[in-house]
Amino acid sequence: VTKRANPVTVTEPGGDVTFEVVVYNTSPSDRLVLTSLVDNVHGDLLANGLCQPPITLFPGRDPYRCSFTAEVSGSGGYEERNTVVASGTDDDNVAVEASDEASVTVIDRPPAMSLTKQAQPEQVFASGEPVTFTIIVTNTGDTVLNNVAVTDPLAPVCDATIGVLASGASTSDDCTVTGVTADFSTLADVVGTHPAGGTVSASDTADVDVIAPAIDVQKTPDSQQVVTGGTADFTITVTNTGDVALTNVVVTDALAPACDT
Repeated sequence: VTKRANPVTVTEPGGDVTFEVVVYNTSPSDRLVLTSLVDNVHGDLLANGLCQPPITLFPGRDPYRCSFTAEVSGSGGYEERNTVVASGTDDDNVAVEASDEASVTVIDRPPAMSLTKQAQPEQVFASGEPVTFTIIVTNTGDTVLNNVAVTDPLAPVCDATIGVLASGASTSDDCTVTGVTADFSTLADVVGTHPAGGTVSASDTADVDVIAPAIDVQKTPDSQQVVTGGTADFTITVTNTGDVALTNVVVTDALAPACDT
């Protein structure tokens, strides 16, 4: 019997691991009836449904395979050692047994940070509206971070000194850029140090779309002569002269309501 784990390491506090158990009939002539498949961690695999019921293995044929997924959890450095014991009988009703072990190690969660940056609003008019950015920094590692600072070259008003950030802690900061008249994308970076002496960093971008909506209407002809009681024909041309699509466009003509559209 062989037992394998995939993956063989998980980051604390833990994660799912897929175990594969393969039972071989190594006899050159006898059949093998698999009667028991017991794991020291996950119990009787045949009885609890993690593996299929007992089957007969013929010599020289394909082995019996079973795979199941289970969570392995613990603190960094913990090692879970899984031993499976396969038992069965041969054609002479002689009991046979074999075992194998698979180990999974929980490794320390490395120092890490995340940064998200969002613009509100993401779309502004070209007249120079302000844009407020929200920057959220989170310590996603398992150790305190020091000297944490945010820099944003294109929006220096968003630069911030956070200092100490505990494991799992987050900080949020709003900053406003005024007089925005052209599209731009800002990149915010955060850097910090951990007790072991190294640095960690993260970054995110936020895009701002500056729009210039505009519309033009032309009514022709400018003048015309008609007899009393006659019909005057007009052509109304509406053009979107801006840089974004327009919706709910309506034409009204107070003196010529027939031209309303």
